[in-house]
Amino acid sequence: MFHDLVITGLGRVGPHGLGRAGLKRALREGLPLPTQRCLASEDAPISSPSIPDFVGRVAGKETHESQVAVLEDPLTRAETLVREAARAARREAGLDGEELRGELWIASSLGSPQRRLQRAAERDPELWTRWLTIAGAERLGGTVSAREASGLIALSEAGKAIEEGRTDRAIVIEVDSITPRILRAHRRLRALAPGVGDLPPIARPFDRLRRGAVLSEGATAVILERASEATARDARIRSRVRTHFIQHDESATPYGYGTDPRALGFTLAASLHREGIDPRTIEGIVCGARGSVPADAQEAGWIQGLYGDQPHPPVFAPIGTTGLGGGGLLAAACLAAEGAPIGGSAGFAERDPNLPIRPHPSAVSPTPGRILVSTIATGGTGAWLVLDPR
Repeated sequence: MFHDLVITGLGRVGPHGLGRAGLKRALREGLPLPTQRCLASEDAPISSPSIPDFVGRVAGKETHESQVAVLEDPLTRAETLVREAARAARREAGLDGEELRGELWIASSLGSPQRRLQRAAERDPELWTRWLTIAGAERLGGTVSAREASGLIALSEAGKAIEEGRTDRAIVIEVDSITPRILRAHRRLRALAPGVGDLPPIARPFDRLRRGAVLSEGATAVILERASEATARDARIRSRVRTHFIQHDESATPYGYGTDPRALGFTLAASLHREGIDPRTIEGIVCGARGSVPADAQEAGWIQGLYGDQPHPPVFAPIGTTGLGGGGLLAAACLAAEGAPIGGSAGFAERDPNLPIRPHPSAVSPTPGRILVSTIATGGTGAWLVLDPR
């Protein structure tokens, strides 16, 4: 359990633009991801994925038009996204002009930035120094590439570093850029949503006709610090990180899921009890359902395991709006904890009779209230955060 950990800044760059306003509106209205501005679905070309137009606009603020071609390198795109998301988060946290301080934690759902960073750092020792500088941190806390659970795990690890006194501030950044290799891998696994006729691909979390996810480039930056420090410098506390849980389902296959997702819910119930948290105090669940048939069944299963026959709070599946990748789930969870309303699951039209739960059908603003955030990654790793209002 965390006793003094708060979020003071959120920076977001994604298909809905730079900043929180566009994403808040899309979440409130339950809008599907604008696929023409993100890329990758079953219908996307593999040979050379086009650069999402929002990345070009962000880079264009500081890069001459003739130089935008350098963005064809996914690592360069990732650095551009990290820079802008970190700036927005630091600005919101009132850290503009502050000296470098604290740790940088980098996460990636799709894995590409981590692998390329490690290889590039061997050739360019100054690479990490540059990333630290643009993030406003003085040292690297760590990198996390645990597939879909990466962002929540990175935030948990950064929170532990602060709680244990290893650092007094951290900036957690989840960033993803899409490469032909990523597209080919997801195609082989049949993990991507197809278009239907003239309609663009939609992820459809929890829907009976869901066929897969839509991947999205982007970056989400979160500033973590002690509440006492934030108060001392008159920073606005956005929400509090109460506790975290990480589990691994041993029955899961390397690229699949476990045999009984309810077991994760049973274990989570015991963990919440040890932390003194009554599941009935949770006012909303922001889950990582992404339009995948087995992944959404995992999310529904652990909720059933946690609540059994008792009523469960509203369940929201924002990845249909944010896309999978770039910290969209993390950004949506932070906004929900602040009290921002989240609407129905994008693309949801018909309940799957094989799932024990359905997503909430309309926008709800939990006053703000306690939020449970979850995601079950391929391979069986589950991560949960409990966020409290400020």
